[in-house]
Amino acid sequence: MDIRLQEEVWLVGKGPSLDNFKWTGSGPRIAINEAAYCVPDCTAAIAVDYHVLDKFEGRDGAEQLPNRVAIMLKKTHLNKYSFCNPLWIWDSQHVADMHSTAPIVIQLLATIGVKIIHFVGFDAIDSIAGYAKKIENIEGQGTNMDDYRIISTHVLNAINAMNITPVWEHRCV
Repeated sequence: MDIRLQEEVWLVGKGPSLDNFKWTGSGPRIAINEAAYCVPDCTAAIAVDYHVLDKFEGRDGAEQLPNRVAIMLKKTHLNKYSFCNPLWIWDSQHVADMHSTAPIVIQLLATIGVKIIHFVGFDAIDSIAGYAKKIENIEGQGTNMDDYRIISTHVLNAINAMNITPVWEHRCV
């Protein structure tokens, strides 16, 4: 994965704070799953689920991601997809915790030198459940059944393991 980013990025999930976030002044914007459709000037998107990657490619009537949005694609998915977008290829050697997309991307970002992550739409870290209206409008809700409690634990573990400084943007609104 030969990628260059600033040491400070904005990582975007699908929580309610996504609806009211002011993007002015934010740097590189990395979106998880369908949040890529809701982030203005999205830099890159990551998904590991085939149904989301199918949407990114524009299959089954979904809107294809703009070609300027880089896609962080797992190496094993190369044989199934032929994106016109720039690709950031990664494989499991870059990732210790493969539990879900958020901890995966935190680990990937750390391996390319990111030190500060601004978390937008990660309200579940403070037990604030639900999805942004923008996500509901595009039917991008996930299948998580525990209000992201387990995933939040893995997010915190990844932040600590990778020595990332988190900025929880939903706390600043």
